[in-house]
Amino acid sequence: MSTWMQKSLPMLAFLVAAGAACADQTVLSGFDGGNLYSNPDTAATQSTGPVTSSTVDADASTQGNMVFPTISTDAWRYFAPDKTSTMTIENGAARIDMKSITVEDWKYQIGQQNLAFKEGQAYKLSFRAKADAARPISVNAQIVGGDWHDIGFGAQPDLTTDWQSFSYTFSPKNVTDNAQLVFMVGQKPGTVWITDVVLTPVDASTAIAIPKTATRVDIASTVGGLYDVQLSSKTLSITNGKTYRITFTAKSSTMRQADAALRITQPDWHKVGDYQSGFLAGPIWRSYSFTVKATQSGGSDNVLAFALGPAKGSVWLADVQVVQAN
Repeated sequence: MSTWMQKSLPMLAFLVAAGAACADQTVLSGFDGGNLYSNPDTAATQSTGPVTSSTVDADASTQGNMVFPTISTDAWRYFAPDKTSTMTIENGAARIDMKSITVEDWKYQIGQQNLAFKEGQAYKLSFRAKADAARPISVNAQIVGGDWHDIGFGAQPDLTTDWQSFSYTFSPKNVTDNAQLVFMVGQKPGTVWITDVVLTPVDASTAIAIPKTATRVDIASTVGGLYDVQLSSKTLSITNGKTYRITFTAKSSTMRQADAALRITQPDWHKVGDYQSGFLAGPIWRSYSFTVKATQSGGSDNVLAFALGPAKGSVWLADVQVVQAN
């Protein structure tokens, strides 16, 4: 990581608050440029520009949705205990073919993870589905990991050979910061089609607005590790004993584990304080926020660094702020 600052590329679209900041809300300055590092040098490129419908991969009206409505193998995960069951994409729909059922029905499933539900917020789920013969399926919202408990929603729609539309409203409970929406389709052998899945807050004011401008990093090939593609700010002055809040919005063309860390600019490149800086980005714009109390600052030689490797694809970052909270 010793060559983070090796090459300087066009401006990273960090947001700088204008005018005087309050004493307990000082926005850090110095975000008038950015640096992209990739190993090898040709693995990634950076650009900054307006966000258009082609940039976000869908019509703007769908971008407040938590679940990406277009079924793809990048955004949706299919799991089955045997190779005789497969998922393919057919005319924009997920087609799940199950030649035999060998274990419990829930072990045959298609779902999307990394959903951050808000406790008490009402959500509406809608989708269309059909099957090659009349059959039930199950759809649930549940946490990812641990006991995989449901978070207040479960339904058993009955499918026919014709496309049907389904719609449900629910308010999650006992949520964590990583949940999933999952369709369990292993009730019996056969074929199931699912499409047009939309999960959105009932109150539209809670939806995330699409940024007007974003910085895009295109990773052309799979690299060695998380830190082999990094986008970092210019140097920042960080004071030990002070608390800082990092906020930004991001999306990725594929589900991606990334990292947003305030670090010193010299080996061993440690973070300025102890906090969980990892985040998961996916095909829908989402907001992220981290808070860190500086205890190991590099004085005036620190950077906010986004580590974006190793998977190929595109990442968009917008509305990036670092605010001194006290």
